[in-house]
Amino acid sequence: MGTKSAIRAARKAQRRRGLTRSIQSQVKNSVAQAHQLLAAGNAAAAEAVQEAVRTLDKASGKGIIHPNTAGRHKSSLVRELNLKPGAK
Repeated sequence: MGTKSAIRAARKAQRRRGLTRSIQSQVKNSVAQAHQLLAAGNAAAAEAVQEAVRTLDKASGKGIIHPNTAGRHKSSLVRELNLKPGAK
């Protein structure tokens, strides 16, 4: 198999990968939901955008996604929200 430290490192990487995939999934789902609600003109779109921004900030702070990527997504969502009539 490998050395003791290699086995431990593989276990640790597997745990980290699971956590990272979970957070990435949350980010993708919240951003997609916000875009979907914005496109439909739903009244809950503003709350969905806030939730998406929150998850993007958390993922960025943990180093799971790059801060510039988070900023780009947040900017896109807020710009889309502000273009909607009766936003906020």
